[in-house]
Amino acid sequence: VGVYSGMSDSAFCQAAVADGVSLRAWGVDTWQGDEHAGHYGQRILDTLRAQHDARYGHFSTLLQKTFDEALADIADGSVELLHIDGLHTYEAVRHDFESWQTKLSERAVVLFHDTAVRQGDFGVWQFWDELKQRFASLTFEHSNGLGVLLVGTQAPELLRNLAGDAAR
Repeated sequence: VGVYSGMSDSAFCQAAVADGVSLRAWGVDTWQGDEHAGHYGQRILDTLRAQHDARYGHFSTLLQKTFDEALADIADGSVELLHIDGLHTYEAVRHDFESWQTKLSERAVVLFHDTAVRQGDFGVWQFWDELKQRFASLTFEHSNGLGVLLVGTQAPELLRNLAGDAAR
């Protein structure tokens, strides 16, 4: 959720193609922007769709909806990887995580973008600090930070092992 120009979405899709992983993917965004990403519009979506649909359209759909509206399109318990990169206030990121929890499978991993940004009203880091007390996790501090949260009780073993030995 939170696609913007599609860099992360396309990377996920390309990795699936390269590794021969069969999946169903959705990229959700309004393509209107917000106070953190700036305001953008249809041109960004049109450019992305021209690239995305030809390469990944057979398994991936770009949904031009709010994150809450898109919940109706996704089956409960079906999401194994959720990337949260919407509005970065504490309230918004908490709402995104909590509202999408019913969609997560027993193997679910949730990625949080910008966990290291501590400026303005960015609050991802605050919510991330709370979540990593409740779930196994990995934190990558470089760039703007990426949090990897192992939400599912059957999250991949490799990630569970890494989370248990974060120094590795």
